[in-house]
Amino acid sequence: MAIKIKKFEFTNLKSFVGKYEITFNNGLNVISGHNGSGKSSILEGVNATLGYISENSTKLISKDKECAKFKITFNDGTNIILIILREPVGKFKNMYFINDTYTDIEKVINLSKQLDIKIIDNFDSNLDHIELKKSINNLKNETDSQYIVSGLRECVIEAADKVINVERLKQCKIV
Repeated sequence: MAIKIKKFEFTNLKSFVGKYEITFNNGLNVISGHNGSGKSSILEGVNATLGYISENSTKLISKDKECAKFKITFNDGTNIILIILREPVGKFKNMYFINDTYTDIEKVINLSKQLDIKIIDNFDSNLDHIELKKSINNLKNETDSQYIVSGLRECVIEAADKVINVERLKQCKIV
């Protein structure tokens, strides 16, 4: 069984103050919305939780908050938690947990490398459909892959419609 992201929970992620939860399906998952609505922020949170984090993770914490918490739950029950604490003088601390046990980022990255999940976030109003079409074409032939794509809804649907039929598109999760 391929391991996939089942749920992403987050608290105080950039402009998202408070607690939120997104569930994902197998196959294609599309996070869509207007420019500036937080699509890329959500994918930054997912990437950070998987261990792919920038040097200054405090940029992920909502303004005026002291911490942010992210949790990914996989379809096999495994979970990864990332807690980012803002400390005095612009410093920060990242704490990772796998199945509620404190761990280091290397173990998180090793776990993440086992996943067959593609995260695509480079779409704006001038969407170049090439990478999206390529990903959707791959999805037609890969039943075990999971794609999480961020983009303007109209652009993603337009690109997807040229590659897969409408019935298959209806099976995709669009948040």
